[in-house]
Amino acid sequence: MKNFRKATACLIMASMVFTLVPLSGCGKKKGPMGSNEVLTDDSPWFDINKTVLEKSYDPSEFDYSWSDYVGIANDHIVMYMSGSYPVPDDVNWSTMSYSDYSAERLDIYSMDGELENTIDLIEIVNGSDVFDSIDPEELEGDTNFGLSAVGNRINVSSKGEGEEEEEDEAEEDEEPSSGEDEQEITDEEDIESGEDEELLDPRECWYSGGIEVDGDYITVDVYCYVGQGHDYLFTIDPSDGSLISAEEVEQVSSGIDIEDGSSEGTTVVNGYSIEKFWLWGDDSSYILVVTDPDGEQTVFDLREEIPDLSIYDIPNFIPVSDTEVIFPMSISGSSEDKFGIIDLDAMTAKEYTDDTDWITVDLWGLDYLEGLGCYAMSEDGLTLLDFENKEETVLFDYNWCNINRYDVQSLQLISYSEDELVFAGSVWQGSGSYYNFNDDSEIQILKLTRAASNPNTGKTVLVAATTEYLNYTMCEAICVFNEQSSDYYISICNDYSLDKFVEYSDDDEDSTAAYLEASSQLTDQLAIDLMAGEGPDIILDATSFYQLNNDDYLLDVSDRIPSEGYFNNVFEASKIDGKLYQVPLTFAMEGIITRQSYVEDGQQGFTFDQYQEFVSDVCNGTDPMNNGTQLDFFVECFMAMNDQFINDGRVDYDNEAFRAMAEYVKDNVVDVYEDEYAMSGSMIDYGYPEGEEESPATYDSYASFKSLIESFAKYDDVTILGIPSYDGRGPLLAVGSSAAISAQTQEPDACWSFIETLLSEDIQTIYGTSDYCTPVNLAAFENTGHDAIDDYNAYVADATRWATEADIREMGLYEIDDSCIDDFKAMIESCSQVASQDSAVITIVREEMPAYFSGQKEIDDVISVMEDRVQTFLDERG
Repeated sequence: MKNFRKATACLIMASMVFTLVPLSGCGKKKGPMGSNEVLTDDSPWFDINKTVLEKSYDPSEFDYSWSDYVGIANDHIVMYMSGSYPVPDDVNWSTMSYSDYSAERLDIYSMDGELENTIDLIEIVNGSDVFDSIDPEELEGDTNFGLSAVGNRINVSSKGEGEEEEEDEAEEDEEPSSGEDEQEITDEEDIESGEDEELLDPRECWYSGGIEVDGDYITVDVYCYVGQGHDYLFTIDPSDGSLISAEEVEQVSSGIDIEDGSSEGTTVVNGYSIEKFWLWGDDSSYILVVTDPDGEQTVFDLREEIPDLSIYDIPNFIPVSDTEVIFPMSISGSSEDKFGIIDLDAMTAKEYTDDTDWITVDLWGLDYLEGLGCYAMSEDGLTLLDFENKEETVLFDYNWCNINRYDVQSLQLISYSEDELVFAGSVWQGSGSYYNFNDDSEIQILKLTRAASNPNTGKTVLVAATTEYLNYTMCEAICVFNEQSSDYYISICNDYSLDKFVEYSDDDEDSTAAYLEASSQLTDQLAIDLMAGEGPDIILDATSFYQLNNDDYLLDVSDRIPSEGYFNNVFEASKIDGKLYQVPLTFAMEGIITRQSYVEDGQQGFTFDQYQEFVSDVCNGTDPMNNGTQLDFFVECFMAMNDQFINDGRVDYDNEAFRAMAEYVKDNVVDVYEDEYAMSGSMIDYGYPEGEEESPATYDSYASFKSLIESFAKYDDVTILGIPSYDGRGPLLAVGSSAAISAQTQEPDACWSFIETLLSEDIQTIYGTSDYCTPVNLAAFENTGHDAIDDYNAYVADATRWATEADIREMGLYEIDDSCIDDFKAMIESCSQVASQDSAVITIVREEMPAYFSGQKEIDDVISVMEDRVQTFLDERG
């Protein structure tokens, strides 16, 4: 076994120590915001060379296709491609060969990105002789999709104790059939199958499982599901595509019950193959199958080895010594991740009980690179983990280059030195379409090379912080701004990301409370830092943090908003007391989706009385908005009517609007569970189990043009109305992405320049293309709307290949014209209010209102306590 501690790793660590100087970041800034850092010539910098690799196939020729990174073999980049071709209209389904319409390939690229070879896996497998040794009797039987040790499943062919006897007894208890019945069956079989029963063809009965790099070669697990099932291991030379070997692998058989389980793939560590099988159920866990270099297999059932933990995810396996492998475990009901450890020498598996408090990075990003060791990849960069010394060290900060952080998260680090990093893999920016299934991914190689000097020398750093994950469009906008601006450079800070504050549990109520508590903590911390001038210059995606909307924390940018070319009502609705603190970049609508013919002319929303009648009459008693609890329903209405309860910092729940809302919910809403009905969707005919009448209305908290397009095609009077309220107000606007400027920044004009980039037609079009949202830029909205219509009409046209026109109409699929874009615009322009949430206030509401709903308290008592608590909190917060 190779020596685990590589001298190169030591040299890398030593050489990187002097470069571990941050470009910038929240909490790293010294003094007030006015002292924005200016980049110097000795600031670390890496140039980026991106190569988009040529695909070996044309995605438009496939119904479905996808490419994924496999690894580096013999100095070649290996990508795996799978896909399915369209099946002709006149195909004979009973005699067709499915392999003729399937594709499985290995695309082999040079390290410079040149396509050198394409290996057809179907051709290699079907051209081999491995299936020739299958007993002919097995070809007469049924196929076996049982669980197998190689590929996708584990075989559990041996029966548990007593199982065989029970089966035999069941056979004896069966009543004998009459000869007449037997003759009828025999005759029917003869008619159907004829004298010579057709044998199964194993070349039509297999699928590939794990594909791994093993030294200079590639190994492919193949499972043939005839008879009892057969596992094979194919070894292929990527340089010329030749088959080195193909051999059957002995299956693992045990009495372990894993009926409710599935394989999540195989990892090769230090010459050992580890396949993991996730077991779902009341107590989720894993089975690990470890195969040593000699082919000996050991099965670890973690329900027995680590019985006290309900494990719902094991993302990877990381070698930490020559003989030890660490695996992180996500535990149900706990936000604390734990580790397991496999001793490959002793062949044991147990919980890793050493101290792990020193690990601060996300376990999902853990990986291993030969010569480097265990590292973690996050939105901030790369971090080296030393389990022996229990230390983390920053290897690379993404602020040292102008990289799209969304893209790089999809790539694999394939080589590393102090002067050069290379990433490779498939990148998918998101199609933002429900109906376009084309493979629009890119296969990329990113080569980051240390520059002799920083090309951004002299630029002033603006720090941008996000409260959510960074989507592709936001990352791209930052790259565009950094490339085009001659005076400023945006550095990204993730210190205020919500997931750094939240601690979830299995209990839904506890999870909601944890989310609200985390939101409150995040808001408080961000507010403190902004007031002190130690926070970011730009705050992204923070509209849900209502507390920030005042002059102490954010700039009012009302006078900077363009007057034409945008959904200006969205800007107006986002104002607080006439001031715009957070600029909406994308949005959707929240409300009840139905048909205009079901409501009164000119109706924009529902009063509580109107909604009660609508649910009873139109919806036949099924409330489209009620898919949770009384408390959830109440909070949704409460947030929609927030302006009626707090004015100029004074709380007033002792009014008719609040009482009417509370009374309606108590008398008309019951706790339900989502497993009875489908999740609320945007289509009018969603929400009911298959076979029942279509739903006349649904509730959607984020309705966009793309999500409504099928309803527009099916009905000519689709509309969206506001959720029930005291005054029957119209639908709400739900802001997606947003941007705001710190009130303490010394660079307000530069910050606004970045927001202008975000509002530009190019960036807004990317938003509309890559996400299921509505861009605020009118031109971008119309462009992406036309594209969505084209995708939908192409989908309808394509449906004629597998369904008759009558079937298509029965499914509600109709072609659509561009007029629905104007219909949707009219819906948007009818909105005048944005849904708002103050997490701390909502927490108090959720704590106090259940006493009224359960009958423990009168509404007057609840109002008194809740009003006092909220007012006290607002006064203390200031």
